[in-house]
Amino acid sequence: MFLDIGDGSYVLPGQTVLTRSPLTVSPGDHPLPNRRTLELPKLGADDGTDLWDWLRLIAADNEEEIEMAVDANADLRQAADLITEFSADRDRRYEALAREKFLHDQATREYEGLQRGREEGLKQGREEGREEGSQSRAVSNARNGLQMGLPVEQVATITGLSVDEVRRLALDG
Repeated sequence: MFLDIGDGSYVLPGQTVLTRSPLTVSPGDHPLPNRRTLELPKLGADDGTDLWDWLRLIAADNEEEIEMAVDANADLRQAADLITEFSADRDRRYEALAREKFLHDQATREYEGLQRGREEGLKQGREEGREEGSQSRAVSNARNGLQMGLPVEQVATITGLSVDEVRRLALDG
């Protein structure tokens, strides 16, 4: 079962959501940040909080269980009415499922796009780092060659730097 708490955050495996009493949430294998998997039997004893009222409503398998959840917490009436309405109307169920699929697919695309962006950024950063390191090494080798008294043209050939770059190093140096 999935539960969207609605605050925009996500819970990693083993983390605890703080309610009136601690609740550990397991997101399972789902990579998307707005979905949580709650296994009610693993949550332990019902502690009588509003969260448990909501969980009983969400997990209800029939009209009687829905009414029991609403009897325990009158604030759930509107949600229970929506559940009943969606359950009774086939077209509304299909619309809700289609919307959920769209949102899931959209979140998946966003997640995958972020992953690709991170990978490309890391790759670009590594390439830039290699280029900077190579340039730094060439400059260091050129300075060493100049200190040893090698001609500017020979230092340029050995290091791969231009003659002008080696001359600037000789003047700076």
